[in-house]
Amino acid sequence: MTAVTGSSLDVRYSLISYYGGPLLTESPVGAPNEKGNLIGGDQYGPIDPMVAPLADNGGSTFTHALLPGSPAIDAGDPSSVPGEGDVPTFDQRGELFGRAIPGLPEAEGRIDMGAYERPLLWVEFADVSPEERTNVDSVSIHFSLPVSGLGLGDFFLSRNGSDDLLTEQATLTTNDSQTFLLSNLSNVTSSIGFYRLLIVDSHTPILDPEGRTLDASPIASWSTGHAGVDIIVDTLDDEADYAIDDGDVSLRDAIAAAESGDVIGFSPALADGTIELMKTLTLTRRIMLDATGLSAPPVVVAPPSDVAPTFGLNNSPIFAINDGSYWVDSAIAIRGLSLRGGQSVYSEESVTLEETIVEGDRGGAFPGIQTRRNATIVASEISGGGVHAEGNIRVESSTLTENNYAIWAAGNVTVVGSSIHHNKAYETGYGGVSVLATGDLNIVDSVIHQNYGSTTSYGDIWLADSSITENRSSLHARGDIRVERTTISGNSGDGLQAGGHTAIHSSSILSNLGGGVRSSYDVEIDSTTISANSGEGVKSSGGSVTVVRSIVSDNERGGVASHLDLVVTYSTVIANSSNFAGGGLLSEHGDITVRNSTIQGNTAPINGGGIALLRGGTVTVYSSTVSENEAGEVGGGIALLGGGTLVVDTTTISANEAGQLGGGVYVLGSARITSTVVYNNRAGDVGGGIFAAPGDLDLANTIVAANTSVAFPELPDVLGTMGIAHHNLIGFVLGTVVAESPIGSPDANGNLIGGPIHGAIDPLLGPLDDNGGLTWTHALLPGSPAINAGEPLAAAGVNGVPLFDQRGEPYARIRGGRIDIGAFELQVGQSQLPGDYNHDGTVDAADYTVWKDHFGETLMSMSASPSAIAPTSLDFDVGHRTRDFDVRDAVFAHFTRHTRTRHRVDGVAAIEHTPIIANTLGEPKELARLRSVSKFRDMP
Repeated sequence: MTAVTGSSLDVRYSLISYYGGPLLTESPVGAPNEKGNLIGGDQYGPIDPMVAPLADNGGSTFTHALLPGSPAIDAGDPSSVPGEGDVPTFDQRGELFGRAIPGLPEAEGRIDMGAYERPLLWVEFADVSPEERTNVDSVSIHFSLPVSGLGLGDFFLSRNGSDDLLTEQATLTTNDSQTFLLSNLSNVTSSIGFYRLLIVDSHTPILDPEGRTLDASPIASWSTGHAGVDIIVDTLDDEADYAIDDGDVSLRDAIAAAESGDVIGFSPALADGTIELMKTLTLTRRIMLDATGLSAPPVVVAPPSDVAPTFGLNNSPIFAINDGSYWVDSAIAIRGLSLRGGQSVYSEESVTLEETIVEGDRGGAFPGIQTRRNATIVASEISGGGVHAEGNIRVESSTLTENNYAIWAAGNVTVVGSSIHHNKAYETGYGGVSVLATGDLNIVDSVIHQNYGSTTSYGDIWLADSSITENRSSLHARGDIRVERTTISGNSGDGLQAGGHTAIHSSSILSNLGGGVRSSYDVEIDSTTISANSGEGVKSSGGSVTVVRSIVSDNERGGVASHLDLVVTYSTVIANSSNFAGGGLLSEHGDITVRNSTIQGNTAPINGGGIALLRGGTVTVYSSTVSENEAGEVGGGIALLGGGTLVVDTTTISANEAGQLGGGVYVLGSARITSTVVYNNRAGDVGGGIFAAPGDLDLANTIVAANTSVAFPELPDVLGTMGIAHHNLIGFVLGTVVAESPIGSPDANGNLIGGPIHGAIDPLLGPLDDNGGLTWTHALLPGSPAINAGEPLAAAGVNGVPLFDQRGEPYARIRGGRIDIGAFELQVGQSQLPGDYNHDGTVDAADYTVWKDHFGETLMSMSASPSAIAPTSLDFDVGHRTRDFDVRDAVFAHFTRHTRTRHRVDGVAAIEHTPIIANTLGEPKELARLRSVSKFRDMP
């Protein structure tokens, strides 16, 4: 035995294969310690107990038999006497298997270690596997020692527990004194059933050379007609004569006769037949009902009086399962049946349903399958009652539909490869849930569709490769949520609600009537589309949010809102609308960081159409585009509202609008803006480009031009206290402390500043467009005063100067020997002439011919090769140029189209900008943006 008390061990007459701790001393085979233990370890190696696989060695439970030579044989406590004190009379197998068998003379009467007592004289359990489930004609029998006195009368052969089938036609042949052959059995083994061959006590003892006798022992067992079946049900009648050897075996009689571990099969003649029960079938042992070999499932119908029961009042389920022991789980398996009417299963034990149909349960709020332990549902269909377990539930390759609720578990729930749809939680007393797990909920490769209640876990939720669509409520976890390659769309509540950490990868959260993702803690979004939700796209009420390689679009209460930090990289946040502030991005108390991303077309009725930080902190925007956002009051593009710092580098802020102040940027704090373009923004009052107060505004290598202030047109570009300012181009200055410095006469800090004396400076920028790279930019046109006008000492990769301009690699940050002002670097040899329609670097009659031939046409089209379903390349045809995207390694899930129509005065009546975004290898990637020109007004 082994006792553990604190840090000590009390081990006596035991075999421990390996122990590496400090409390026991290694004692190899042949040298037991003073307490009779055999203990393996590092010095002599582990000890092999030499036991056979778990098998039927007799008795009611499976055991590991001790093999010949096992060190556990005759190695137990020599003072133990069977039937005295705590020593049982029999081993684990029970009666007929004595606890102490005399061994060698010096070990006479000594018990073996372990639960199995090996007799010195024993018979091997024969391996009988009838081919094609046919009858068996002979069985080979082998004894451990030579025996004498063996005859036919020592054998007993039964089918389904019947009387002895052996006849005088059977023969026993002696091969040697240890090996025998029992043959001529085919005439009594031809019927379908479970056969068992045993050695039995007889009037003539079987003796070994030393005179020891062999007790009753099993020799072999096999099934014919059904592999591994112990009893065959062969009648549809619900009789209860409790006999299985009278030629008609009912399901009720088979259950009554079955031993623990038995399998009850069904005759092929019962396929699609109906068993109408007189009363509930009671199961008290671990058995399996298996009809999977039949061409159609037999139907088991609840008693007529129980078709519409009230639970607890005359409610008799089809199966009532209880072994009477709280400590023992006598698990039941039901395979290949159809259960109809009433409550199908009520169990105190674990239940497995496989290839089973459960239908017609109309038990009000009560389930069709109810167990106080675990439930496993495999390849089955359940309708009308659902599954309730006070342990765990696993559903695999199954359908649960039209239940009052589908799943309720006090433990964990796992759903794999299954469909849960059209369940009516509103009729239950379980809080309006379709799926509920008090523990964790795992859903893999499954569909949850059009259920009336929520899918809820009081623990964590994991979703993978699944679809959660058009349910009347949300998916909710009090713990963490992890989502991978899953679509959550069209649900009446939020797409996801999490009380803990939320991580979403390569998924789509679309068109939910609440928000897309709501969490009380941190949220991580990667390679995911969150679009067209009625609430926020993403909201964390108590943590931070990270968005990577994702699209957040067309959400009605804002794109992404975070209580703390908010980080957005390689992503697009477009066309979201807030009901307060931060139409695209909002943080209440943390920092906001945006890198290599597009914040476009978002709106807020008050502050921060694109980006808003409410209280302190830092907003950092790098290598990104903030465009076409609108705010009702301040900060059309970016609003820093409660102090703190704004840092903008290598970024384009264009075509944003605020109703009052700061069309492009509004800062209540300090700002440092470097290598950026603030262009064509609009404010209703003042500060069309930048409004900064009360802190300093530091500008370096930045273009601020062509902005508009409606109420104060003389203050279009910048209003604020200028701090450090060098090598900038400011279109029109009034309201700052810097002096006017026209083209050709930069000030001492290299600034070009327009004003009322010399007029506004035109930076000569092209329209916001796809000029390459991840984000759109304003290209520098030939002759732009910003070309080669930046910091002359700037060197790429030194002192914070990037290697590339806003577009990224391969667009070098410095070309032509000196950095350009702004976010765009004109590459050597690049033509940007307006009107150069044939792209030859000059504007002449040939350009007019191209314009005339294509008047009124859409200038860009897309074709896919070899097919639109799984293309290997995309060709974007723009006039005389074709841009090819090789996507041979991409798997296209869908394209997303966002169209913006812009009205300009550059000779174009209307321009549609359409990003084409493909899910490549599970990651949304913008392949191109189509700039479609619908009509020319005149030649520029």
